[in-house]
Amino acid sequence: MVKRREHGRVVAVTRTIIGGEADEMKARLAASTTRTTLKTRLVERDNLTGRAHKRRLTRTTLGFATALPGMDKQVGLSLAY
Repeated sequence: MVKRREHGRVVAVTRTIIGGEADEMKARLAASTTRTTLKTRLVERDNLTGRAHKRRLTRTTLGFATALPGMDKQVGLSLAY
């Protein structure tokens, strides 16, 4: 899903299938009892979680680790995740 933004607001959404065939996706959605459309919520949430875990590794954020023990823990958590 590609979102085009203008002035911070989403103005257009283009859907692109990266893995699999369009016919296969339509058949799976038709057979599903709970979903009728593809959603990106879980992928976007996973991306946000990964960025939050890595934020202490950069100086440009408020979560920058200034102490070595905190940095060691954060690197271990990022690698484990």
